[in-house]
Amino acid sequence: MFPGVRELAGLRANRAWLEQWAQQAPSVSWGDVLIGLIVKYQQNPQRAGRSLAYLHAAIHDALVACARRGCESAVLPVAMHAAASRMLDHLYPDESRGRLEALGHSAATAVLAANGAHAQAGVAWQTGRAVAENAIRRAYYDGADLPRLPEKRPPWKPGVWRASPPLNMYDPIEPNAGRWRTPARNASRTNGTSPPAASPRPACGTSTRRSWPSSAS
Repeated sequence: MFPGVRELAGLRANRAWLEQWAQQAPSVSWGDVLIGLIVKYQQNPQRAGRSLAYLHAAIHDALVACARRGCESAVLPVAMHAAASRMLDHLYPDESRGRLEALGHSAATAVLAANGAHAQAGVAWQTGRAVAENAIRRAYYDGADLPRLPEKRPPWKPGVWRASPPLNMYDPIEPNAGRWRTPARNASRTNGTSPPAASPRPACGTSTRRSWPSSAS
């Protein structure tokens, strides 16, 4: 699945590659990739926010899942790269087939080149992929593909949107966005709290952990 010790040693000469994928958090590296895709496909803020939520939730959950399976810290980024690449491959089907997943494999290889070959690399990769597959199953049923139904448009009254120059757009960009399901299954079940006033950092003991359901629910 990954190069051997000798091949990894030879790859360490590529400093720019290691800096991008092994020397910064996977969330930063993949955030840059995703921003490029958002610009490329000219996504509106609602679609962009959905993609960002799925990407970063999958990266987080891959980290947690791999740690719970006993993965050592050196291979945790492998799971995170696997989840991120699979998630983006699903969210952007118009990209060349396999490009984003190949990028994820390259990123995981960079981690191993920087940290050394590891016996748990395969387990970490498969764990990240499994997390992404759960996220993808949820994405199929989150409501983002609900059709626009012009007949459901409410009649105009003061305070209701109506077309205006210069664009004369009659419908909002995403009329169903308010019905989309968020990555957290139930926002009221998260335990995050706001930090105290004037606090320079979040309050200790807060938790915003979320988990993907094993099936759409």
